[in-house]
Amino acid sequence: MIAPLRYYSAIERNPFNCQGATWGTPIMHRLCLAILAGLALACPASASSWADGLFDDLNKDFGSVPRGPVLQHNFVIKNTTAQTVTFGAVRVSCGCTSTQLMKTVLKPGEQTTLNTRMDTSRFRGSKTVTIYVQISRPESQEVRLWVKANAREDVAITPESIDLGTIRSGETRTAKAQIHFYGGQGLELSEPQASSGYLEPSIKQLPGSEQEKIYEVSVVVRPDLPAGRWYADIWVETNLSQMPKLRIPLNVEVESELVVSPGEASMGEWKEGQDVERKIIIRSGKPFKIVRFENESDTLHARASSPDAKSVHVVTVSAKGCKPGDVDTMLKVHTDLPENGVVTVPVRGKVVSR
Repeated sequence: MIAPLRYYSAIERNPFNCQGATWGTPIMHRLCLAILAGLALACPASASSWADGLFDDLNKDFGSVPRGPVLQHNFVIKNTTAQTVTFGAVRVSCGCTSTQLMKTVLKPGEQTTLNTRMDTSRFRGSKTVTIYVQISRPESQEVRLWVKANAREDVAITPESIDLGTIRSGETRTAKAQIHFYGGQGLELSEPQASSGYLEPSIKQLPGSEQEKIYEVSVVVRPDLPAGRWYADIWVETNLSQMPKLRIPLNVEVESELVVSPGEASMGEWKEGQDVERKIIIRSGKPFKIVRFENESDTLHARASSPDAKSVHVVTVSAKGCKPGDVDTMLKVHTDLPENGVVTVPVRGKVVSR
């Protein structure tokens, strides 16, 4: 939902005007060549571009926030190369920020996240922290990420983030947060903007005092928000140059009309020639029929426990005659529900030789 902010740094011009030197002078000639060669060796843009490209974004600006909360951001990393990527150490330039890399080895096509936490109680004012991510394979590289925040003590947001909880697909919900400004004479706020078009924010001023101004931000979730767990930001612009924007994080989980438990059919590991079965449960708030299964094959089959309309169905997924190797496919279950009536179930496992 959140459009990534991404930029790349590069040397745009030669900072040494070698053309102004007297090229007939051997010393000046050699000096300029040496400088240009040094720049070519020092410039990381071409060497690290493939490594930078693994990350969905390279920086996160939290904007102006109240001092005290711990800010969180997940950098998404996806191996878009044809080789296995192995990550090394991750270090930060400030103790106010900590990270956790969820996977250190990514095969082609796999992805993971670098969870980042920035503790605003450990600094005042504007702070930029650099995160250094080491890559050891397929070649040694270092990717630099940045997180930035402006921790202020003259503003407070309650609650610190808007948690809409879990809602059903097609349902709408409204949540609110209050912004308190202390000593905010002459303060003006614009209409809030959401980082997702599925959110509709608004703002109004509440009764306060000469020393404190209070505003209430309301956010409505549109009913067409797709199923899944979503994170977004609500931004409120001010007329203060030292605090141009305020950020309110928001999260919501939209539960599909059809809920699968467990979330995937994990077949485990079995030997070649053996048959294996796993059961999953598909439920809904109203009775439904399972019409058909899509993506079945000679080796992958599925059957429902009943042809009747029920609010809970048990589906048996079976794998037979598979050759050695990884099993990683998607089984689509079609129901008679008029809206959101199809659910996709990952089927994963591994067949080993006898």
